[in-house]
Amino acid sequence: MQNPERATPFRLSSLRVGLVLLLMGCTRWESYEVPPAPAPPLPSYLRVSAPGRSSAVLVHPFVRLDTLYGRSGGDTLGFALPVVGQVERPRLDGLRTAAVVVGSLGAWIGLGLVMAARED
Repeated sequence: MQNPERATPFRLSSLRVGLVLLLMGCTRWESYEVPPAPAPPLPSYLRVSAPGRSSAVLVHPFVRLDTLYGRSGGDTLGFALPVVGQVERPRLDGLRTAAVVVGSLGAWIGLGLVMAARED
């Protein structure tokens, strides 16, 4: 028989992972035009694509001279603005959010019905 104290941390971590996955379903990437250096601050996250390189998500990006810098995977990356192919920022998508809410609600109801049918 399982110890109830051991099952609780596993359930909590599973719940956190599920919540993160649900929230990821609510966002999409939207094109973003990088302003000149003295402009207002950049968004907290930017996805940058350059020819010949895979895209990278930059955390706390900033512009110095003609280069876009940011943290990605523990490293600081720099992209020369003239060769950047595409810059995108995350945006909340209402339609995806509604689909995630309705889908997850349906899944929980379905799971409840299956569990109730098993008990009978």
